[in-house]
Amino acid sequence: MTWRGPGRKAVTVYDKDGLKISAFLVNHDPVEPAYGYRIEYGGRAAVVSGDTARVENMVRFSKGADVLVHEALDRDMVEMLAKALDASGNSRAGTMARQVIAYHTSPVDAAAIAKEASVPLLVFTHEVPPLRNGLMRRMFMRGVADARGPGKTILGKDGLLISLPKGTKDIQTKQLR
Repeated sequence: MTWRGPGRKAVTVYDKDGLKISAFLVNHDPVEPAYGYRIEYGGRAAVVSGDTARVENMVRFSKGADVLVHEALDRDMVEMLAKALDASGNSRAGTMARQVIAYHTSPVDAAAIAKEASVPLLVFTHEVPPLRNGLMRRMFMRGVADARGPGKTILGKDGLLISLPKGTKDIQTKQLR
């Protein structure tokens, strides 16, 4: 099975008591298959990208969602790390770092997906490289606001709780720890 091709549809993997979870194909070549998920309950929806390069399915299945939780890899920062690994004599690790760039989405591309799908909240997750300080966070977010347009974008952290109260358009976020 491959993610390529027209007319790809989501497959319902769970549908009980008003909670519906659908899976759709994304591109994480060479890992195949790879999936994103759309979770719907009480008239609200969240989409989770999983690991993926930019694919049209992310826009298609994010339309009408309240939240898009999308992985992101900053290509420039990973290339800087790869060069440092090369310079330290670890060219194998540098090559591996460069290879992962092809099957992940940049922060700017994820922001463009959220804009195209009109998703009110974009949450970055599985950020590569790890954002250890304010400077790295600023570098990671370069160009995101311009690509995003209206809507809110945040960096996800462990313990982030996102609530979508039924019967409203409210999106509440709270850091549990």
